[in-house]
Amino acid sequence: MDRAGVKVDYDVENDILYIEFKKNGKVADTVEIGDDIFADVGENGEILGIEIWNASKNIIEQIATQIEEIIEKHRKLKKGKTLQV
Repeated sequence: MDRAGVKVDYDVENDILYIEFKKNGKVADTVEIGDDIFADVGENGEILGIEIWNASKNIIEQIATQIEEIIEKHRKLKKGKTLQV
């Protein structure tokens, strides 16, 4: 996926999600910002990308849970009301 300069890649074999914000920047440092989450930082301190290890556990499961909650709320709404997320 490539939207507005943001590129997202998922390595299925290693379960790693990489979100690239700036393609041509040179990585000066990689900083751990959370469990299994790392930020590539450029020479000027800008975040070039974020790498998420164990993405299926750390991201995908959480998103699926949130979607399930939204669907359940939607089912409980009376006909004619709008869904509020």
